[in-house]
Amino acid sequence: MDLQSFLLEEDVNNYYSQLDAGSANGDSAENSQTNKWILEKHNMWTKITLNSFYEECAVGTVTRAQLKKWLYDRYRIAQSQASLFESFESIFGKQTNSLGVVLKEDAEWFENKWHQLLHLSEGNLKEYQPSYGAQELIEYSVGVLEKNSTPCNCLLLCWLVNFAFYQGWRMTQRHYHCDQVEILEIARWSCREELMVAIIETQSVLDKILRESASQTLIIELGLYFDGILARLDDMNTVQNVEGKDTPRSAVPSKDIFDGGLQFSPSSSYVHEGAVNSIFYSLALAVMRKEVGNLILDNVPEPSDSLLQVISQFQTSRSSLVCDIVSGGDRTGSILFSTRFGETSNIHCIAGPGACREQQTFFSEPVYDALWQPGGKGFAYLKDTGGSEKFSVFYMDMESGFHYNVSKTKKGRCGSMLWSEDGRHLCYYSTERNGKDWDVYIVDFNTNSEGTLEISQPRIVFQGEGSWSPLDFYRNRLLLRNFISLEESYLYVMDLTNPSFWITVSPDSKSTEDSKEKAAVSFAKFLRVSSRVEDCPIAIVSDSADDFHTLRIHDSSGRPIMSRVETNLHGDIEDLAVAEYCNRNVSMFAFTVNNRGNFELFLGVVRTDNGLELELKPISLQSETVSNNTANKLHYNSLTSLSGKSFREVNASVIRRLRLHATLGLLAFSRYSPTCPGDIYTVQLDTMIVRRWTFGEVGGLDRKRFINPYLFEFESFDGLNIPCWMYLPKSSSKKFPILVHIHGGPEQQSLPVFTPLFQYLLLEKGIAILDPNVRGSSGYGKRYMSLDDQYRRKDAVKDIGSLLDWIDKQPFLDSERIALLGGSYGGFMVLSSVIEYGSRIRAAIDMVGISNFVSYLEKTSAYRRDSRRKEYGDERDPEMRKFLLSISPLTRSHLIQVPLFVAAGQNDPRVPASESEQIQRTRVMDIRKSPIACIGILLFPCS
Repeated sequence: MDLQSFLLEEDVNNYYSQLDAGSANGDSAENSQTNKWILEKHNMWTKITLNSFYEECAVGTVTRAQLKKWLYDRYRIAQSQASLFESFESIFGKQTNSLGVVLKEDAEWFENKWHQLLHLSEGNLKEYQPSYGAQELIEYSVGVLEKNSTPCNCLLLCWLVNFAFYQGWRMTQRHYHCDQVEILEIARWSCREELMVAIIETQSVLDKILRESASQTLIIELGLYFDGILARLDDMNTVQNVEGKDTPRSAVPSKDIFDGGLQFSPSSSYVHEGAVNSIFYSLALAVMRKEVGNLILDNVPEPSDSLLQVISQFQTSRSSLVCDIVSGGDRTGSILFSTRFGETSNIHCIAGPGACREQQTFFSEPVYDALWQPGGKGFAYLKDTGGSEKFSVFYMDMESGFHYNVSKTKKGRCGSMLWSEDGRHLCYYSTERNGKDWDVYIVDFNTNSEGTLEISQPRIVFQGEGSWSPLDFYRNRLLLRNFISLEESYLYVMDLTNPSFWITVSPDSKSTEDSKEKAAVSFAKFLRVSSRVEDCPIAIVSDSADDFHTLRIHDSSGRPIMSRVETNLHGDIEDLAVAEYCNRNVSMFAFTVNNRGNFELFLGVVRTDNGLELELKPISLQSETVSNNTANKLHYNSLTSLSGKSFREVNASVIRRLRLHATLGLLAFSRYSPTCPGDIYTVQLDTMIVRRWTFGEVGGLDRKRFINPYLFEFESFDGLNIPCWMYLPKSSSKKFPILVHIHGGPEQQSLPVFTPLFQYLLLEKGIAILDPNVRGSSGYGKRYMSLDDQYRRKDAVKDIGSLLDWIDKQPFLDSERIALLGGSYGGFMVLSSVIEYGSRIRAAIDMVGISNFVSYLEKTSAYRRDSRRKEYGDERDPEMRKFLLSISPLTRSHLIQVPLFVAAGQNDPRVPASESEQIQRTRVMDIRKSPIACIGILLFPCS
């Protein structure tokens, strides 16, 4: 009987009889012991083998040895399959609310559907489509679950997910004609995104079923059993063929070793192992996920009461962020600011230094900004819902206490609020039109004859593509910035009364697009030397023809008057404030310079009565904070002499939110330091006296115990010097364990500001903190910021490797006890560093981190997607997509071998929660690495 007859007639028993007699296809008997073994096992696995054999084989001539090799492989899989179901029945049978009965009843249905789906997928492999078979499997399984969400169906999904994974592997192999070792890393993830979506969408079904019927003890017992299953599966990694030679499992699916056109599946041991892991994870998830208050804890142990009590002291520190100076009504001269009482930040008002704070808003959601209406009786503010960052514009009348919805947004995001000089018009940007492009809106405010406030409907005054935001609003003109990326943006003047009037002002205008070097504008303001905007020069902060963002002045038509305002400092200007129009031919402005993490404050005066004259004056801020770093003298000698590098203790100031009012003679700002959470200060312009208005609480802790950092540089792999902040605990005869914190962005900068977690670890746990600004950070020039762009992404990860090398050489640091912490892009850095340098790291914390650049770029909010593509690369380009997948932590998550804690916000518009969930789901699959302890995830529903 030839193979074709065997397939068509299904004469299995007759074939086996001939096989046992040694007469199949006229060949003599070979290995009769194997033939006997096949017959003995026939009743248990014939159905499974035959169905699968039909669906995977192409009709052709196949030798007996090849056939028996294939049948042997199928038998071993079926044997493990049977053991698995027997185990489920025995274990779940111990429970009062047993799942064993359900599993037993569904077993036959399970097997039939499995092979139907196998056939469905195989049918779609005739024409290559990336992940096509996987998608078909998922759609089918989701449909099954919708109709009948039994436990067995949920388990079926776990099997299908892993099987579809290997369909992607096979398709990749067929398409690229690569050997399996070469394509394993790429093909393994060829359909992972769709699979993760399917798991996430159906996980709640399994949670609901198992929550009441499975206990933690059961899960641990089940895990131990599965560990034994996997050990037996390891024995199957090598399959004994009929010639007595060992055939590596990875070689089984290679079509090159078969002559007759028979296409074999990859060894299903891989599939089976993955399925076991998926099933175990699904069961464990039902027990380990808990809701505590507003949080969802997944495999996260509850902290002790004593720990919570200590941490709460540090967490209840309170900072104050300046919003605006009040310039109207009885509160003129007061300051609006944001601070947190209770759970969220709201707007408060303070009348003078040390005065009582008056809370103005009382929302359960935080208020992010507030701008006083010039000459009015209230302020505009921004607020979102659930941490979505879809900010809407509101207005509060402080006399009546009434709140108005100004922007009336339903799906957009608003920002960059600006009042006109007379307070009658409010300008802002919004993505309301399509959720992606930033349009500029204006709303009119009027008071009718009865004294009632009337607010118009928002109207679009500028509609464009991409990110456009107003930087200043004076008389009838707007300064608009077109933001491409932090390395490229353009500045324009728009006249609201003359649509044809449009001036390109920025020195890096699009007329210079031939230049290879792009430039960016960070701030721009009209210098109000006249009541006529046409006579007002423009102060611009840009990095055009410079490595740093510096101040330059142009006339109202865009021509440069002063190419650079010198400060003798090498650093970016971080903020710019301009006073209202007060005196003809005179305008005041203030700005800060970030001098390697220490902010210097300057006050400038421009006079135009005799050409353009500029006077610049630095403002000295005397330190009011005290640290007790003298306790670190034990290590001081090694710090100052190590490798010829100098360390200096820094008591720096970080200044935010400059607000300048010439009529009141007041400059206000928020000042932060390593030992102070952040308070409001003012400078009286006529006397230059600095006053502190607020005195933020620190949870009853002794401020004198707080520790200032040291600033140093370490050399990276390519000779680049990387700046780093180092916080050391009080003196000790032992080496300090280390927490390495990696900031997000990546175009952000770690600054010496009060960080409750740092101070807690320093004072209570004796843990040193290293806070590097790896390449790609802002604050050190645009060249430094560009060193990690796109194809150079892994160079930033290598900076962490160089930091670990530096730690190895320090006599006061314990290189055996290093943990990593990072958020957003910093979370990606943590995951990548753990993968690259896992043997040198003891634990890691990933906060809202990017795990897959492709899925991140596809799912981050539309309004920021293009700017992120400029930084990371465009995933729509095939070559870039391949690169992004290759460096994504999700692609190599199996290499994470340290305890990992993951935190995410379910409403995060920047890094979707799925980025954290998918790294948790894939990592927890390795149940041999203590799954209950290896990873946990904390979800914030309203963030």
